[in-house]
Amino acid sequence: MAQGAINTEVTERLDAALEDLAATRSELGYATDRITELADDRAQLGDQQVMTQAQFDAQISAQQHNIQVALSIATALANCIDGKEQIITALENPGRYTPESVAIVTGQVEQICQTALAANEQMQRELG
Repeated sequence: MAQGAINTEVTERLDAALEDLAATRSELGYATDRITELADDRAQLGDQQVMTQAQFDAQISAQQHNIQVALSIATALANCIDGKEQIITALENPGRYTPESVAIVTGQVEQICQTALAANEQMQRELG
């Protein structure tokens, strides 16, 4: 083989190797960019998951609080009803209770009922 042919063959091989190297560098650049994008996406997903879990925990906590408040209000309203029934019983049996004791119980029951109703109205406003 002549020196010119060898040089041409070496040049062609070198050109092909340089093209392969350029293509490989391009692929490496793309792969690096894609890896960075995927890492960013994963980090954002992790952040969103943490935020979502925090929001979920806050909602659960708020709901638990609302349930506790509602139970307290229900108990207070039940006490109001019980008190009203006691007043009705006292009024239906005037000989068994003094007017003073009926007045005291009536005042206590009215206070219980007003407090329960106010708490219920406040909860209704807060819940919208």
